[in-house]
Amino acid sequence: MRRNLVESGAHLENVGSALPLQAAGVSVIIPAYNEEAMVGKVVEAVLRQSERIGQAIEVVVVDDGSLDNTAACAQRAGATVVRHRWQKGYGAAIKTGIRHTARPIVVLLDADGQHNPDDLPAMVEGLKEHDMCIGKRLYRDGGPMSRAPGKWLMRRFAQYLTGIEIPDLNCGFRAVRRRRMEQALHLLPDGFSLSTTLTIALLRAGSEVVWHPIKFERRTMGQSEVKPFSDGLKVLLSMGRVTMLFAPLRVFIPISAVLLLMGGVSLGLDSLVMKMSGATILLGLGGVTIFCFGMLADQLAAIRRELKL
Repeated sequence: MRRNLVESGAHLENVGSALPLQAAGVSVIIPAYNEEAMVGKVVEAVLRQSERIGQAIEVVVVDDGSLDNTAACAQRAGATVVRHRWQKGYGAAIKTGIRHTARPIVVLLDADGQHNPDDLPAMVEGLKEHDMCIGKRLYRDGGPMSRAPGKWLMRRFAQYLTGIEIPDLNCGFRAVRRRRMEQALHLLPDGFSLSTTLTIALLRAGSEVVWHPIKFERRTMGQSEVKPFSDGLKVLLSMGRVTMLFAPLRVFIPISAVLLLMGGVSLGLDSLVMKMSGATILLGLGGVTIFCFGMLADQLAAIRRELKL
């Protein structure tokens, strides 16, 4: 497996999206749903990092249809708040935040206090020589071990698709160059799988990605919106979607090869009795058909990746 791993030690308004991309500083986007207990503290902690990174920081909190005082708490803490009228999803909130900021560096951060804003300067520092810096969570610091098996499976699958070792696939704390984020924006889903899709999209595009170890604090206030069963099904669907979008041949070719190999073995056995069986024909046709479907899917996926609606 090829290694591409480097570990390095306001006010309430709807801002227009047509802002100059040359604007200096860092945009921190915080999606939030019913996070009134912690979002204000997170915003204040993020704003305190401005002096440490030597750049201006704008904080945009995207209130994803919250039913509590999330928007007001974020506003009082100094964030610009953009509100969804109803809950659209984590990915949709991130995309809204991207469209309402313009600074060349974008940092994604959760509103529940599990990410430590003190790690932000190191994340931004990682972009000096890379396109994206992703947090590598240390689960012994309080991460949800119950989700570890599913995350491990998804990470291993992503490594198979990309051919690159991935220490942490879907951490929500990451810094990314805006131009890279915008190039992948049309591919990103509206749900929790945005982080996974963004990681795979940039790796498949040849972008330079670095991981930085971060502390992952135990959630002490509020309630997680992750639902193990339904979100587990969404993860499986996401795996299928990501496969068809980025590397369909990585699945179709092995299946085709197995069928053709089985057909070859069956043909060899048929030659002993001088008669071709139906199983041999079906295996051969199945292998060829799967291969053709794979080639077609690969071409359609390439068109889809290039098409920006």
